[in-house]
Amino acid sequence: MYQMDEPVWLKRMQNGSIGEARTRALLMDRFWILERSVDVDGADFLIQRRLLRSNLLDRTPERFGVIQVKFFSTEATTHYIKKEYVHNSQDEIRGDFFVIAHTGYEDNPKSYYLLAEDIKKDFSLVKKDDIDNYKIPGKSLLVDKYEIKSRKAFLDRIEHTIAHVNFIENRRFAAWSIPVFTRATDQIEPKYKEPIHNYYCDIPTTFADLKSNAENAVIKIEEIMSMFKSLMSETDPIKYSEILEDIAYECRNGRGEWNISLSDDIYDPEFADVCIKHRKLYDNLKTDGLLDIYSINIEKLYSEISKYLKENKWTTDDVHKITISLNDDIFTINEIRSEKIEAFKFFGVKNEKNEWGHQPIPTCEKFKWIDGKKIEYFWLPGRCLFNGDKRICEENVAISRDLSLYSEIHMAITKHKYGEDEYK
Repeated sequence: MYQMDEPVWLKRMQNGSIGEARTRALLMDRFWILERSVDVDGADFLIQRRLLRSNLLDRTPERFGVIQVKFFSTEATTHYIKKEYVHNSQDEIRGDFFVIAHTGYEDNPKSYYLLAEDIKKDFSLVKKDDIDNYKIPGKSLLVDKYEIKSRKAFLDRIEHTIAHVNFIENRRFAAWSIPVFTRATDQIEPKYKEPIHNYYCDIPTTFADLKSNAENAVIKIEEIMSMFKSLMSETDPIKYSEILEDIAYECRNGRGEWNISLSDDIYDPEFADVCIKHRKLYDNLKTDGLLDIYSINIEKLYSEISKYLKENKWTTDDVHKITISLNDDIFTINEIRSEKIEAFKFFGVKNEKNEWGHQPIPTCEKFKWIDGKKIEYFWLPGRCLFNGDKRICEENVAISRDLSLYSEIHMAITKHKYGEDEYK
C-alpha cells in the first residue's frame, strides 16, 4: 500500500519525543529529573544531583542542571540555541547548561552532548528572528568529538560540572557574610576529575589535601590575628606583656626575628607540573573526541588485568607478560592478553637463585612496541605487590587501581599518539 510522507510538523513532534525519551533514560541512572510544563530557560529537563540531605528549601539549595534536547534527522539538520542560555550579559559561561543531541533510529541510535563552553568556542553566533543564537549544524555536531561513547564517563562529567557550578554560586553568596573563607577543600574543576592516569598522584585527592593544609594555615593566621587584636584592646600593661609572650612563642624565631612560620605542605611543585600535563592531555583528548574512549580503555585494562592477577598465584620469580593490541587510530584497546612465565625462561638466563633466594633479573626496558599497533609489557607482581609483610597476590585480595602499570601503559599509548612532550 502506498504511504504518504509524514507531514513536517508530525515528524518534528515524533523526533522530539524520541529525543526526550532517550535523554530521560540516559539521565535517570544518575540524577533526579524534575518535570516542567513549559520550555523554561531553554530547559527540556531540569536535573539535580541525588543528594538526600539537600532540598529546595535549604538556604543554599543544590544547583540544577539545565538540559536542552535536540534531535538531528540527518547531518543536514540545523538547530539554534539562544545566546542567553550559553552565557550571561557579562560573557560568563553558564556551567549548568547542557545540550544533549540524538540521531538515528532503531538499530543505529547515537547520542552527543555539548557543554556551554563548547557551544561558545566551537559554534557561530548568528541572528535568528532578530535574536542572537548559536547555530548548531548537524555536520559540525555529529562528530567523534561530541559523541557519548561511555554513559558512565558522560554522567560523571555532567555531575562534576554541576558540582563545580554549585561551589561557585555558594562562594558568591557567602562572600559578604563570611569575611575570611568558606570551607570547600573537596571542590575542583570538573576536567581534573577525568580519570587520566599520571605518574604521581590522584589529582582531586592531592588538591583537597593541599587546600586542607592551606585551611590550617588560615586558621593559624586567624589565631595569631586574634591575639594581636587582644593586644590592641588590652588596658592592663601586665596582661599585655603576658599576651605578647604567647605571640612570641608562635611568631619569634631563634634569631629574635618576628614572623609567622607556615608549613611547606601548602605547595607541591611536582603536583603543579602534573596538573599542567593533565590539562594538556585533557584538551587533546576532548578535541579528538577520545575522552570516553580513554575511560573505556582504563576500565578494560583494570578489569582484565586485575582478574588475571587474582586468578593466579605469584612467586617472586614469576613474570606477568601483557600484550595489548590497538586499532588503527593507535588509541583504542582491542585486546589484552596475559601470560605467566618463569623469570629465567622469560629472560633466557640460567635458573639460578641469588643469596636472597631470587632469580637475578637482567636490566631491560619494560615496554616493546610491535609494528606501532601492539605493546608488550612485563613486570613481576610477586616483587611489586605487598600488603604489610604479605604479598597481595598470594592473599587473592582486591588489586589497586593505583598500580603504576596502568599509568605506564596509558602513558606509552598517549606518547605514541600525541608525541613525547605529553608526559615529559
